Amino acid sequence: MGEASAEPKEPSLTERFVRANPMPPVIPDFECILRDDLNSLDRVPMLRFDRQRALLDLSHMNIDEIFERQVQPTGGNPKFKFELNVDSGSVEHCFPVEPPGSNLFEKLDMDNLLKSIPDLDIEEEFEEKEYTHQLKLPESAEELAENPVQFLGDLGKEYLADQQVFSSFDQTPARDNVVIDLELIEKPRAGGGSQSSGGYEYAKELQHTESYEPSEDIMQYRFRLDFFQRAAIVCLENREHVFVAAHTSAGKTVVAEWAIKLAMNNLRKAVYTSPIKALSNQKYSDFRAKFTSEDTNVGILTGDVQINPEANCLIMTTEILRSMLYLNSSVISEVDFVIFDEVHYISDEERGVVWEETLIMLPPSVCIVMLSATVGNAMQFANWVGGIKKRTVHVVSTPFRPVPLSHFLYTGFKSQGKKEPDLLPFLSGGKVHEVNIRAAEQTMKQARESNLTMFEKMNKLLLKLKRDTLLPVIVFVFSKKKIEDFVRKMRSIDLTDGKSEVWAIKTFIKSKLETVTSEYVKKSPQVSQLSQLLARGIGVHHSGILPILKEIVEMLFAQGHVKVLFATETFAMGVNMPAKSVIFQAVHKFGNLDNSTKLGRRLLKPSEYIQMAGRAGRRGLDDTGTVIVFCDTVVPSSVDLRTIAVSQPAHLRSHFQVTFSMILKICRSDSNLNIEDMMGRSFSEIRRIVLQERSLEQSHLLESDISNTSYTECPKCTPDLLTAYTKASDEYLTHYADILARHRSKAYELLMKPGQVVVLQIADLVNTLGVILEPVVGNDRSIHVLASAELPKSQEMMTAPLDCKDLYPLYCESPQFNSDLTPCLIRCHFQHILYFSTDSIHLGVDPSAIVNTFEKRARLHNFPIPFTAEVYESLKRLGALLGSEKDPREIPKLDVSILVAGKNRSLKQHELLARLAQAGLSLTQSRTDCPLFKSHVASFHARKVKERNLEALKESLSHESLQHYNDYNSRRDILRRAGYLNHNDKLTLKGKVACQISVQEIPITEALFNNLFHGLSPPEIAAVLSVFVFQGAPSEAADVRIFVENIAVRQTVMSILSTIEEFLSKLNLVSGFGIINYGDICCALADTVLLYASKAPYSQVISSAYKLEELGAKPVQEGDIVRCLQRVEYLTREMQSAAFLMGDPLLIQSFSQVHDVIKGELLFSNSLYLQT
Repeated sequence: MGEASAEPKEPSLTERFVRANPMPPVIPDFECILRDDLNSLDRVPMLRFDRQRALLDLSHMNIDEIFERQVQPTGGNPKFKFELNVDSGSVEHCFPVEPPGSNLFEKLDMDNLLKSIPDLDIEEEFEEKEYTHQLKLPESAEELAENPVQFLGDLGKEYLADQQVFSSFDQTPARDNVVIDLELIEKPRAGGGSQSSGGYEYAKELQHTESYEPSEDIMQYRFRLDFFQRAAIVCLENREHVFVAAHTSAGKTVVAEWAIKLAMNNLRKAVYTSPIKALSNQKYSDFRAKFTSEDTNVGILTGDVQINPEANCLIMTTEILRSMLYLNSSVISEVDFVIFDEVHYISDEERGVVWEETLIMLPPSVCIVMLSATVGNAMQFANWVGGIKKRTVHVVSTPFRPVPLSHFLYTGFKSQGKKEPDLLPFLSGGKVHEVNIRAAEQTMKQARESNLTMFEKMNKLLLKLKRDTLLPVIVFVFSKKKIEDFVRKMRSIDLTDGKSEVWAIKTFIKSKLETVTSEYVKKSPQVSQLSQLLARGIGVHHSGILPILKEIVEMLFAQGHVKVLFATETFAMGVNMPAKSVIFQAVHKFGNLDNSTKLGRRLLKPSEYIQMAGRAGRRGLDDTGTVIVFCDTVVPSSVDLRTIAVSQPAHLRSHFQVTFSMILKICRSDSNLNIEDMMGRSFSEIRRIVLQERSLEQSHLLESDISNTSYTECPKCTPDLLTAYTKASDEYLTHYADILARHRSKAYELLMKPGQVVVLQIADLVNTLGVILEPVVGNDRSIHVLASAELPKSQEMMTAPLDCKDLYPLYCESPQFNSDLTPCLIRCHFQHILYFSTDSIHLGVDPSAIVNTFEKRARLHNFPIPFTAEVYESLKRLGALLGSEKDPREIPKLDVSILVAGKNRSLKQHELLARLAQAGLSLTQSRTDCPLFKSHVASFHARKVKERNLEALKESLSHESLQHYNDYNSRRDILRRAGYLNHNDKLTLKGKVACQISVQEIPITEALFNNLFHGLSPPEIAAVLSVFVFQGAPSEAADVRIFVENIAVRQTVMSILSTIEEFLSKLNLVSGFGIINYGDICCALADTVLLYASKAPYSQVISSAYKLEELGAKPVQEGDIVRCLQRVEYLTREMQSAAFLMGDPLLIQSFSQVHDVIKGELLFSNSLYLQT
């Protein structure tokens, strides 16, 4: 290029682009360039717009999607397609268009190619040849943002027409100054749902390019089945496991119905499991209506309901199925299909282990059907299930959302020039609109001068939605108290369509309440309050509402009579009832902070937002679903909105844990399953499961290799001497590395100089001779080392791998050096230097020039850019240090004592030097005068290394290497010492009693065997049992005195606390070791349960719960009371079984009376979904 113009005016963007990016006349290797540059923001080669570095957000680029594209030549200059962020004005993606044509290198013009590479010094001269870019470049990013078509022509039109090229984003943050190992990237990511089946032994992804059609239409639908439904059905017909991942309302239930029908036709059973009882009830109603001719063939099993348990289609919660498996129920032998709906619940921290246990225990003969929302690691999860069943799991997914969503912000204030507050779109095409977010922030400034409350803004929004025909709407509010506040402020709003609809609503409520015989329900204030709201088209749905009233709300909502439903997030995770619109009252909620047990206000997880937003849009009724983020006082930041709305689907994670209940129930089981098998087959051990067969094969090969490997017996080189030498060698190098690590700064200052000879210890370069070139610019203190080693081209530049000091070479072993002089540049860190040599060599050239050559080869590794003569001369000098085959030379090791201060050495420094000296002395003493000593010790060491590798491999296959093995041993030891297991791990009487109890089994069993329930009346026993099942803040002795008025109940609860403390003290345990964590008790509702069991007036029962707030406890509503009483009733049934095992007739009678008292009319009217 010529000299720059002397004019003061700055060069245009086009000129700067051409100077910075001289382009060859053929398409370069984008795979290499992009993998390099997308991870180094300081050298993005495509476009260098002003502010581009700051605006380019690599965390939202799916880099793998770019690399999978097959780049081919255009027959001339390359063409590119751009993706433009119209809000920020930056080009976020630039990639080559994929025209049909010949192979990229078929017509490679090497002359023009070499000419286009800047600063390449080659002997042959080439004629200068001008060429032009086909891209017309703008003067600024803003200019391109205003009119992409003007500058990109047809490419700009293609961009505008095709918004789906990069609709998914990779959340891996960009890493500075890192060159990626291409071979690692090309391997399938663990569990990537969109990955091909490569790399997954037991998972196969069904491709849309293949044709799938059911062999027989055993079910009739009014619509053409989608691909994922047809593909899954074909798998079911072949009795193959299948995992279906699809968005809400995509039609996953079709797959479940087909499996049920197949089982019915074969006179076999299908089990449908759901995560919550409410969903089980709804599915029972749906399936009973679907299979009308087989009405008696649909049954349901939950904790408190059993209808038609002999049916061919059994609906139950996952916990019920797990219990059947633990009890070796004969029903399982009749099951063809088990359908796990909402299987992504396996990621739930508290209950996820239930899904893992159930999947592990299912017999191989059962065909598993898993239905899930979209997840990020579908293939990995399917590979795990296939691994434990030794059968392929077919994965079918669809990114298609039946009803697309539109996402908006609402502030309640008018934008400039608008007559009323508007909905501002903040997301479309997978991108967040910064402009509209800033506009929303501007309108929010009006809030300072306005007296508009949050409730008034919500009312305005709901009325706007009614005018715009965007009802019905679900308003998600993450606080039951705030929901009550909202509905109280809506007394003047009527959203119904007229008197006829009001009459229909009241008639429906009346008809459903007539089926209820409970006087408690009829007297409940919630009945009148909710009836009035529903008559105005407003509903409420949360855990504080009576169950039967929640079902009335659900049914009216499904009929379209509820126009606005205020609900907590449980509504989205339970019943499947979509609306036209969804409102998020906030995007933050109170809960467990990420990766922590601490509670606090946190941002919604992407999976939570997607689950709730997915309720917007009714298939067949709405063209789009409307999602609105309600802004009360502040507008969520673009970062927060992008996090919740654009992030990749969450990965399924294992929350497997070994519990006392699991150990006891497996010890009781007659099956061949043991606890080690359960742990070894958990999702947390997926890598072990998948690699187990390969590891076994490797261990057999190693055993055979060891038996065939021998060292020459020598009278001088005895095994004891060789063992002593190898041990001393390891000790010497270990102490050497320890001194280097403790004096790193000084060593870096004194020894990290160009030409310094070192020996490296890196995963792929063990004991490798090298020479330091220069430190890498930056503050991570990494260095460039030149070596001669055989590496793939993609590894010519490599990042620092993991530390590799577990197996040192022998002290006398010569370093590795490829005599064929294969230049290799290694970027490593201080800890990867095995030792420094006293030698150094003259490089003969500026080290930066050598590094630059490697960088060019890394950028264009398919083009043969030659190394300079100085590089080979430097390697020759390095290799000469090793001597020749006839006269080998050891590399002298630098005395590291120079790094340790002389006069002011600390005691620790003296100790380190003494250990190093002792190891050196041991090396000298154990070395013999045998002329073949090096050969003998090398063969001896090689055998020992293989033996150690075999030992490590066997250890990795043993039970002791399992993640939860130590936890299991500790818990088993506790159960033995506490008398639940004998020395043969067989259940004692206490163990059998504990097996009857599903919650808090250890504390309750201890209370039983300490006779704490004797002498109590049935209402008092019910009150005591409530402390084990009510989910409130843990109670301590002071809380018991505050919340419990009844003296007998108070004394019993205090005795339970004392019993637990004595139990821990006796076994020398600390609080929190899996006993107190699940053994926490809450006595807040003890008096309320006592009053209910005593048949006190309903008003008295309710008032006792309401007064808890005055005493400083969390508010309790009627639904919370009912849920607690239901759990007490279920627990009393288990206590009767436990008392029967103990042979205590008094306890049996007492718990029977408690059950009769508790199972009153308030709670146990059948669900409306279960009524015929």
